[in-house]
Amino acid sequence: MSDHPIIFSGAMILALMAAAQRRAGGKTQTRRLATSPLANAKPGDRLWTRETAWYEPADVKPADAKSVIWSVTCGNLPPNILEGKKQAPSIHMPRWASRLTLIVKEVRLEPVQAISEEDAWAEGVCHAIERSRPGLSMGNLGQDMRRSIVTGYIGGAREAFHWLWDQLHHKEGDRWEDNPQIAALTFDAVEDNITRLAA
Repeated sequence: MSDHPIIFSGAMILALMAAAQRRAGGKTQTRRLATSPLANAKPGDRLWTRETAWYEPADVKPADAKSVIWSVTCGNLPPNILEGKKQAPSIHMPRWASRLTLIVKEVRLEPVQAISEEDAWAEGVCHAIERSRPGLSMGNLGQDMRRSIVTGYIGGAREAFHWLWDQLHHKEGDRWEDNPQIAALTFDAVEDNITRLAA
């Protein structure tokens, strides 16, 4: 069993939180280019999530992760809550501050366009669409209504994933139209730090 860090956007962290809390629209899959070290992950491996965070520089230490304010919570905070806080890009989030652990169940190598409609839903596309369209909120809607909205807006989850992939991959050879080889990882999301989970 190996542990690996993995970076996610704020929208995908929300989708992972939904999966960990067994709510509709949760993210239980991720796709990474076959050249990524994550393509070597195996069932049973654990992934600890990295995300943008704000923190009190003097207070942040492994013994007290409570001073960390994560990016996806800041939309509900008073404007002055970030005064005196320092922002840490996701690449610099330490292992001890991670709040989500993903337990790998399956790894498949395939072209990115091989994604099915169901697998696209498992990628958490609802959350990506919500974040890209201000005013649209599907948080309290059931799965059937979410599917209806995504189908109406974009044409389905697979089309939504196509759009999302192209937002993240601009390099020639990596884009959707190039149909690159990817590693499709399926996992269980757990709302806990990887070190505490091990203990």
